[in-house]
Amino acid sequence: MKDRRSWATTGRDQRRPHIATGLTAFLLTLAGCSPGPRWIAVAGDHRLTFFDGDLRSTGAWRLDITPTAIESTGDGFGVLIGSGAGAQAGGVAWLRRTDGETILQHQLNAPVRGLWSDREGRRVFALGGGAVGTLRILRADRLTQSRAIPVCAEPVSLVFAPDGDRAYVTCRPGVVVEVDANLQIVVRSAWVGPDSGRSCGAGRGDLSANGTLLFVPCATSGRLIYMDRATLKPWDSMPVGVGAKVMAVTPGAVAVTLFPDSDRVALVNLRSKRLIALVSISNPVDVASSAGGRLAFVLAAERTGAEGALLQMDTRTGAELGRVVLRGGGRAVYVWPGRREPRMYWVSGSRRGR
Repeated sequence: MKDRRSWATTGRDQRRPHIATGLTAFLLTLAGCSPGPRWIAVAGDHRLTFFDGDLRSTGAWRLDITPTAIESTGDGFGVLIGSGAGAQAGGVAWLRRTDGETILQHQLNAPVRGLWSDREGRRVFALGGGAVGTLRILRADRLTQSRAIPVCAEPVSLVFAPDGDRAYVTCRPGVVVEVDANLQIVVRSAWVGPDSGRSCGAGRGDLSANGTLLFVPCATSGRLIYMDRATLKPWDSMPVGVGAKVMAVTPGAVAVTLFPDSDRVALVNLRSKRLIALVSISNPVDVASSAGGRLAFVLAAERTGAEGALLQMDTRTGAELGRVVLRGGGRAVYVWPGRREPRMYWVSGSRRGR
């Protein structure tokens, strides 16, 4: 008769490959999962509306400011709102997401064109617009200004490198300014396109997922410029069409490009330089993507006599997956967690891979 202890040992050894295989598959599946959107914020005219990942409304708060930009605190429980009223007034407000209560507020003498907060919860960067664009650094715990860095005239875009050490401000007609966020100084600036950048008409761009390339859409020339972040020089370009003003780049190198004046959204593969889809959307003004980049949330603003809308789009095909009507239109959209929150979450099977 076979020794019972020997049988048990042999059986355990025989099961080990199956356990190892199952564990490997589990880890690979878990590593490949991206967190689905927990909440989506839409800023409209004196209004902030929240939705869950399936575009169900979860709350709406009345604001006494005109919002222009949205950012979140690191834990996602607070919302930072940039505002603007004309060319000489603006501010930053910190709101509690659950009830819309204003916790802190700081007034600026310029409209806010972009917001960014570091994930250590120490600093908030606010890009002030106008003839003398300024990148203002605020203390996150008080929203008091610690430094103001003049950058360039008419800034339209603010993006940060993945490590948060460098900021890139894009200004019209076509200038990119690099700022060292730690030293709090301008490092260099460069024209975006040919002819000293004046034929570009630069819009709001984005960085590649690894932070090596800065993409800038040129509304006037109709080209998308690939800029080498190490040299801040144009590295490549491709035609996307005149009127490209806003874009977001997914981790899969898909550029979701908005053409507000011609009511179009173009999805472009940045690696192959091929058009994935061209979608007709009335007056698209802002876009944000989910953490994995599979979903894009496009904000269509209100035109005269029409209602705005928030659309959920599949970035692989351009297919519309969901839509919700926005009374009063919209100005900005924000998704949490997005690309900047690479944390691991338990998600249901229906949201896996978003």
